Amino acid sequence: MHFGFTTSNRVESAHGTLKGYLEDSKGDLAKGWKAINAMLSVQFTEIQATFGRNSTILEHKFKGNKMYKNLEYNVSRSAMNYIYKQASRVKDCGSDSKKCGCVIRWTHGLPCTCLISKKLNLGSYIRLDEINIHWKKLCFEVDDDVEESNRHVSIQNELNAIQVCYQFIRKCIFKFMTYMYYFKLLSLGNYLFLCVCRKDSIKLITI
Repeated sequence: MHFGFTTSNRVESAHGTLKGYLEDSKGDLAKGWKAINAMLSVQFTEIQATFGRNSTILEHKFKGNKMYKNLEYNVSRSAMNYIYKQASRVKDCGSDSKKCGCVIRWTHGLPCTCLISKKLNLGSYIRLDEINIHWKKLCFEVDDDVEESNRHVSIQNELNAIQVCYQFIRKCIFKFMTYMYYFKLLSLGNYLFLCVCRKDSIKLITI
């Protein structure tokens, strides 16, 4: 299932938003962390507002329709609109699965036209278990069954590993700079010299 996301536009948009928070390509890990945290905080607030609208506002076209009774305030408005479009095809497709195609059932996890037609004929409702859980997530709350110890997330082990690598690289660079020689050819009159420059001395070799 792709739930309607068939392009990389959303990823590219998020990348563009992040670059706006970073402002430039210069900065350390702390600056990047601060920018990402600010961006995610704004997105979290926007998503929470969307969840609030889904849980409190019902569009007029769904009011009084018994078929959507179980879905009201329990699924997102996007899912309700997808189902509404499928219901509008009932007159043309009926309960014929070949005409329906049942595509939305496999791509979005939502009732297709032929299933809705059967429910209309039987006078039954669309059940919540016929809706994919993707459309029923209307909050960020953690289940109470999750143990408190499992909620704690730490990156201390990763930070320790980075620190060990940093110290190792620092020692390697110090040794390299201590024993590194710089070579340069010098031309003085009719003579050619090889200038060997070490950190603490300079030596000229006649070629």
